[in-house]
Amino acid sequence: MNFLKINKDSLSSNLLCLWLTLFNLIILLNIENQIIQQAVFLLCIFIYFFQFGFNVFRLNAYNLLVILFLSLSIMLSLLANFGNPIVFFALINFVIFSFFLSTYSSFRPEVFRDGLKKYSLTNSVILLILATKSGFNMDSRSLVEGVQPNYIGLICLTSALSAILFDRVLIRYFLIFFTLFISYLVSSRTSMLCISLIFVFLIFLKIKDNKKYIIPFIGFFVLLISLSYEKIIFLISSAFMLNDDYRGVGTGLSGRSDRWDIAFSVIEKNPIFGVGFKMGESTLGFTTDNGYISVLLELGVWGFIVFIVMICVVNFLSLQNLFKKNIVDNHFSSIAIFILTIYIFFEQRYINFGNSLTFILFFCIFNILSFKNLKRTKIGTL
Repeated sequence: MNFLKINKDSLSSNLLCLWLTLFNLIILLNIENQIIQQAVFLLCIFIYFFQFGFNVFRLNAYNLLVILFLSLSIMLSLLANFGNPIVFFALINFVIFSFFLSTYSSFRPEVFRDGLKKYSLTNSVILLILATKSGFNMDSRSLVEGVQPNYIGLICLTSALSAILFDRVLIRYFLIFFTLFISYLVSSRTSMLCISLIFVFLIFLKIKDNKKYIIPFIGFFVLLISLSYEKIIFLISSAFMLNDDYRGVGTGLSGRSDRWDIAFSVIEKNPIFGVGFKMGESTLGFTTDNGYISVLLELGVWGFIVFIVMICVVNFLSLQNLFKKNIVDNHFSSIAIFILTIYIFFEQRYINFGNSLTFILFFCIFNILSFKNLKRTKIGTL
């Protein structure tokens, strides 16, 4: 009865694709019901039991340290804001998703990556449908009424990152180029920058693996710049609106600098443990649009140090990994971590339970740390 045999890995990757996509659909459909959002998040528990059963695994020691230190930072922010249930439930959510992603990164990374490839295809189709319905209108920054253009850009970025995993070059570059175009359509400049960096990394890897490409690449870029220098500068300036009266370089990063000043005035009053995990926006009344400032605001100096040390360590390991002979799957984690650390400088999302960015980032962080290959063994069943 082989035809009745369930391919658990394939079904798990489908479930992972569904799980990650549902977060985007919730935003795109303007569903603000907290119960539905939490139910979608907790779908990861079902996926875990489907993939691993009731087995409990001993995590990589480095991954465990990351989870413990970040959990401690969140817990301290809870103690500093005692009695706030939002921080408490956010702590529980963090422990759940971090254990889930750490387990997958250590024991079934190929299944999660396969889910990301399906996620890239699925969300690119969703973006194509939305862009078609809007008539590819360049006058409107939003493909969906009520949805911020930067969230569309986030979907584009996560889809582009996931597209790196495709073995077929044509599919990989088509999806990356398409998401770059949609980012341009909605004028999500941060996503445009980060997706452009993906191209740079892929070119670097191509040259690294085959040195014969270095002369043609250098020759092409020198010729392009020498013949079209002014046009290139004009295109970059136009695409990123560098001279725009409302969003250009003279606007304080589109008003971000003013919000950062206000955020720092609040940080000065709560320097050690912050205003509480997930309490930054409600405290300020607006978003910081900077993940690093959000960490300092919500988790204080202690949490900021933990987060920055983690980011620096995994980026150091990531860059080392890029120079090693490796398959594209493992290079994916290195590229994703570096690019997403740039992305969150312009966006407040650093740990978020409502979008795929956080899940991809932490999967990659745990995956890079798992390369250290400390002994991992199953410690029992429930």
